[in-house]
Amino acid sequence: RVLKPGGCVALLELVTPSSRLVRAFHHLYLWWLTPVVGRIVTGDNNAYNYLPRSIAEFPQAQEVQAILGRIGFRDVSYRPLNLGAIAIYTGLK
Repeated sequence: RVLKPGGCVALLELVTPSSRLVRAFHHLYLWWLTPVVGRIVTGDNNAYNYLPRSIAEFPQAQEVQAILGRIGFRDVSYRPLNLGAIAIYTGLK
């Protein structure tokens, strides 16, 4: 609703890497290290526990591209960064 026709949208998301090797390290980092560091830094036992679940449940790149296309974006593209742990999606309205 707020993007003018011809405007560009860019979405940055944390995602699950497609490479099995990278995914294994990513899993260790997110499910074990991140909650421990969150607990140490904030003193809250539940800090950042939502993050691994949120990333695991987020749609894969092809599905996000299809969704953006269905809601009216064109020239939708996807660019993986950080060994596939980050995705940037762009599209034109």
